[in-house]
Amino acid sequence: MNPYGDPMTIASANSQSFTLYSLVIAAAWYDDLQLTVVGYKSNIVIATSTFTFQVFTASYLSFSGFSGLDKVIFTTSGGTKNSVVTGNGTHFSMDNICLTFT
Repeated sequence: MNPYGDPMTIASANSQSFTLYSLVIAAAWYDDLQLTVVGYKSNIVIATSTFTFQVFTASYLSFSGFSGLDKVIFTTSGGTKNSVVTGNGTHFSMDNICLTFT
């Protein structure tokens, strides 16, 4: 989960490269939440993808070109408050992240 709706970073502890393949994600409070995922190697952007997802629906995201990375940043924006949930913000939860180190 991204606390406070802030961007979330996954980084290699020892600068070892990794490949991001897929993950499962759902919005916590906003429907049509946008997620931008940016992959870096030595602070150079290698790949970028943007997805839109919903509250109450687990979405499977697959990544292409996200290999040879040392950092990935997940940033959310937009969306519309879901009337059924009581929270507020651009939070998401993810699970089943699939990656390999090279």
